[in-house]
Amino acid sequence: MRHFFYPSNIAIFGAGAGPKNLAKNIVHNCLSMGFEGNIFPVGKNQGEVFGKKIITDPESLPQGIELAVILVPAGQVAQTLDICGRKGIRSVIISTGGFREFKEKGNQAEAAVIDMAKRHGIRFIGPNCIGVICTESGLCTPFAPFQTKSLKNGHVSVIAQSGGVASQTAYQFSEEHIGFSKIISMGNKLNLNEIDFIKYLMDDDRTGQIHLYLESIDHGRKLIDIARKSEKPIVIFKSNVSRTASQVAQSHTAALANNDQVVNAALKQAGIVRVKSIHEMTVCAKVLELPSLKGNRLVALSLSGGFSVILGDACEKYGFICPELPREFLSEIESFRRGGVIKMSNPMDFGDIHTIAALKFAVEKCLALEYIDGLALCFMYGPEIARMLGEEISHPALLLDFIKKMSVKAGKPIGLSFFAEKKYIEQLKATNIFPVFNDPEESVLALKMLRDYGLHKTEMLHNNVIGMRSEEKKSKIIDQAIKRGQTTLSEYESKQVLANYGIQVTKEKPVENKTGLLETIKEIGYPIVLKGCSPDIAHKTEKDLIHIDIRNEDEAIAAFDKITAGMNGSGNSVLVQEMVRGKREFVAGLTRDPQFGQCVMFGLGGIFTEILNDVVFRVAPLERRDALEMMREIKGSKILDTVRGMASVDLNMLADILVTVGRIGMENKQIKEIDINPLIISGSKPVAADALIVLE
Repeated sequence: MRHFFYPSNIAIFGAGAGPKNLAKNIVHNCLSMGFEGNIFPVGKNQGEVFGKKIITDPESLPQGIELAVILVPAGQVAQTLDICGRKGIRSVIISTGGFREFKEKGNQAEAAVIDMAKRHGIRFIGPNCIGVICTESGLCTPFAPFQTKSLKNGHVSVIAQSGGVASQTAYQFSEEHIGFSKIISMGNKLNLNEIDFIKYLMDDDRTGQIHLYLESIDHGRKLIDIARKSEKPIVIFKSNVSRTASQVAQSHTAALANNDQVVNAALKQAGIVRVKSIHEMTVCAKVLELPSLKGNRLVALSLSGGFSVILGDACEKYGFICPELPREFLSEIESFRRGGVIKMSNPMDFGDIHTIAALKFAVEKCLALEYIDGLALCFMYGPEIARMLGEEISHPALLLDFIKKMSVKAGKPIGLSFFAEKKYIEQLKATNIFPVFNDPEESVLALKMLRDYGLHKTEMLHNNVIGMRSEEKKSKIIDQAIKRGQTTLSEYESKQVLANYGIQVTKEKPVENKTGLLETIKEIGYPIVLKGCSPDIAHKTEKDLIHIDIRNEDEAIAAFDKITAGMNGSGNSVLVQEMVRGKREFVAGLTRDPQFGQCVMFGLGGIFTEILNDVVFRVAPLERRDALEMMREIKGSKILDTVRGMASVDLNMLADILVTVGRIGMENKQIKEIDINPLIISGSKPVAADALIVLE
C-alpha cells in the first residue's frame, strides 16, 4: 500500500504532447509539487511532456517501477494492466471512466480489468478517479491542472469517493490552514475501498485524523468494526441521501443509496463523527485538536452582548446547557467593569470590561469549576483593539498562544471565534497556533462534534449486554417453520420465540373450535382479545381479524365466528389472548440492512406507526446504552416519563427488550424481520401484545 503514496518512480499511461491531453497534467502536477522520483510518460506518439520523453514502446519500461497511473480508453485498460503485470508493477491507479458508473450490467471492460488484476496480483485504486495527492512525497495524480503551490501539509488524511470532492477538499483544508497528509480519490472502488485505506491510515505515522467522503457504504459491518478499533478520530461526510441524489450517484460512481437512518445510527455506534459538508469536515478537523469535552455544560462568553445572545442560542440548539455561576465569582468579575452597567451571568457579556487581566481571570476561573466542561469564547480583534487591551496580546500569535495556554492548563476546550474584519480573522487562522472558527455558532457546533465524539468513544468501552439463551431452545420453533416451508411465523409462533428469550408477551393460546375457545377463556379470564392466527396473514387489522375487549361468552362466540369466516382458507386457528390495558404503545423490531446487517428499530407504535414515522435504529448487537439512547431520540420520548397520572416506563426492562431483539436476529440468521407492535406499557412494564417474524 505504501507505493500508492511514496513511490520511488511512476509510469503514466496515456500521455501525449497535444494541448488537450489529460495524462500530461499528471506529469506537471507531480513536478510542480516536488515529486523527486523518476516519471515515465507512456503514449502512442513520440514527443515530450514537461521535459520528459514519451515512451511509445511500453515493453522498454524498466523493471522496478512502483506505481502506474492509467488514463487510456476503457477498452484498453485491461491490456495496459497486463503490461504493468509483466513489468512487475503491482500498484496501479486507474483514472479512466466508462465502467459500471456508465454501464452497470454486462460491462465487459470492467470484467476484463478485474480478471487481469487478479491474474497479476495487482491492487488498484479506481477506476473513475483522480488517484492520490500526498504532500510529503509530492505525488499528485489528478488529471486536471492543479494549483499545487497552494496546498499545505497537515496531519489529516481524506478518503473520497468523488474526484471533484477530493480536489475541493485539498483546497479547502489548505485554505483553512489545516492542511492534509494524503487525499485519496477511490472512484468506483472495484478493488481497493475505504476499509483498505482506513486500515493503512490507522498505522500511518503522518495521519492523525481520518476523514471520508462517501456516496455509498458497501461494507457497513466492516466499517463499524474497524472504526471501533481506531485510536484516531474518523469523520464521515455521507451524501446520496435523497432520491434525486441517488439517481446522479448511480451514474457518477455507481453508488447505491443507503438507509440514512441506519447510517446515522451505525456511525454513532462506531464513534464516527458525521458531518454534512466539506466545510464541516474542516470544522471537525480543527476542534479535534482541542482537549476532550466530557459533558454538555458550557460557559458562553463574549465582548459583545449581541454575540453573547447568539452563543446562548447556539448552546441550546446543539444540546448544551449554560449553568448558573457562583454569585461570589460573578461579583469578582463585575469589579472589573468600567461603567458598571452590565450584570454578569452565563452567557457572559464582557462588553463593559476591557482588560486582558479580567478576561484571563474569568476564563481560568470558569474552566476551573468542576461542573463546567468547556467554554465558547467570542473575542473582538483588530490591531488597535489588541494594543488597547495590552501588549501581551498585541500580535495574533501572542493572543492565540495566550488562549491556548489557558485551555491546555485546564484540560478543557475553548471554542474560539472573533468578530473582526475578515482579513484579521484570516491572519489569526494562518498562525495555526490554536483553532479559530468562522463565527460564534460554528464554534459551538464544533464543540458539539467534540462532545459527541468523546461521548461515544468512551461509552464503547463499557459493554452492558444481556446473557444468551440456549441454542436448542431459541431455534426450535424457527427450524420447524422452515421445514414446513413457511416464510413467516404466525403471531403465536413469533411470540413464543420472543418468550423463549425472556421478553414478556401476553397470556394466550391458539384454538380451533368453540369448545377450545370456551375452555381457554376459563384459563385466561375476561376481558379477552380474539385474533385470526395464521402465518399467511401478516396484517390482521385491515382484514377485521382482531376483536378486543370481549367481556362475555356471547361476544366471544360471535367474534370467533366472524374471524373464522374471514380467514379465507388461511386456516381456522384463532388466538385467545388476555386484554392488556395501557395508553402508551411502542413498536420494536428488527430489519436486515443490505450493508449493515441486522438493525433494531424502536419508536411510537400502534396502528399509526407508519404515519407517525417516529422511529430510530441501531445496528445489532446492541449494548444497553444503545437501547437507552434510542428511547430518548424519538420525538415522543416524553411519554416514557411520568405523564398524566401514568407511571414512568421501566426503561431498563424496555432496554432489555431492544437488546434481546437484536440478539434474536444475530443468533437466527434465517430471520429477515421482526415486528413487535404494539408493545404496550401496562402499568410501567412493557408487554408484547402482537408480533410478527418474517423468515428468509
